[in-house]
Amino acid sequence: LEPLLRGEIRSAFAMTEPGVASSDATNIETRIVRDGDDYVINGHKWWISGAGDPRCAVYILMGKTDPDAARHAQQSMILV
Repeated sequence: LEPLLRGEIRSAFAMTEPGVASSDATNIETRIVRDGDDYVINGHKWWISGAGDPRCAVYILMGKTDPDAARHAQQSMILV
């Protein structure tokens, strides 16, 4: 992430989703599931801030990692 800190690359934030009021993180439907040393992301993001910049190299994606947790503790962010 040092190139990001130096301003050589950009990041984008992927939170919103079609069909839900996803400005409220508790409505997020995209799933992030750990599979061994990897993560599987399954969902559809909409209006990803910063994605159109040609320097964008890192996506910060919000998804649901623990659907059994308390409503405000189900979400996590992962770097893609």
